[in-house]
Amino acid sequence: MPALAFILLCSMNPLNLFPGTVSVCITNSISDASITSIHYLVAGERRITECRVDDSIDPGSSRTMELPFRYMTRIVFGTDRDSNHRETELSLNPSGDTIVVSRSNREYGGFFDVIIGSSAFALQNRTPVPIRAIHIDSLNGPCITGVNPLMTDEVLFLWHDSDSLLLIAVDIEGNPSKPLEIIRSEAVNTFQVGIVAFMEGVAAPRPGAIMVINGVNGECIVGVEVYPWNEEPFFFDLSDTPLGLWQSAVIPFAGQVEYLVCVDTSNRAFILDSRDESTGAYIADWWHLEFDFSFQERRSF
Repeated sequence: MPALAFILLCSMNPLNLFPGTVSVCITNSISDASITSIHYLVAGERRITECRVDDSIDPGSSRTMELPFRYMTRIVFGTDRDSNHRETELSLNPSGDTIVVSRSNREYGGFFDVIIGSSAFALQNRTPVPIRAIHIDSLNGPCITGVNPLMTDEVLFLWHDSDSLLLIAVDIEGNPSKPLEIIRSEAVNTFQVGIVAFMEGVAAPRPGAIMVINGVNGECIVGVEVYPWNEEPFFFDLSDTPLGLWQSAVIPFAGQVEYLVCVDTSNRAFILDSRDESTGAYIADWWHLEFDFSFQERRSF
């Protein structure tokens, strides 16, 4: 390499070899919604940034926006239908790029974003039923989930500028949870809404007893078949006091249990062979539904 060229190369700032921003053409291929907001999260940063959209990007139209020439962890496109669409793990082309936003980008299944501010709180549904709404401060406060229910194990990323928030979840049957305080920390901790949040005064079952909780929405538990390891099975009748969602029953039994079978009002069976760690109870839920393709009636005790 000639000496002069070598000196010039060494004197250049490598960062100047790449642009600070990139022109990105955003094309809206969502047939029934206009893009009204764009937010992006740069890799290594904790705050999400708004890319201002002065006029909505209507279906079939495009708009050129300036985005930082950085690796993007997430770009979230909000619409006038209260839905979000996202691109993740995106490396932009320094000479210009194109992003086509379509139905395939819609946020559902796994996690979704609610963007009110710039810093993230993560909230996970650890109940066996969908959460249909999450309110800030009280049930009369704003509902942040919009049209999106928070399904089991899904995570909601709430972007907000407060240091702490008080949230109340509402399950699919309309039952409110106890208030949950979430506090900002250096790392993005995942706060969980679990079964205990919807139960009053729940305590671990006492020795010599079995606790059963109904985690099946839309049905009541009317009986429990108990199958001990070394004794004959027996039936605990709940037909006079059926268990609605989040209600519990205590069954006196001091022996070792192999498994339980809970029976609901539609005569379906839920097979339970382990206890829930947070409550010490056996929880009937849709994950434990017995699929009996013979459709025969269960025997009566």
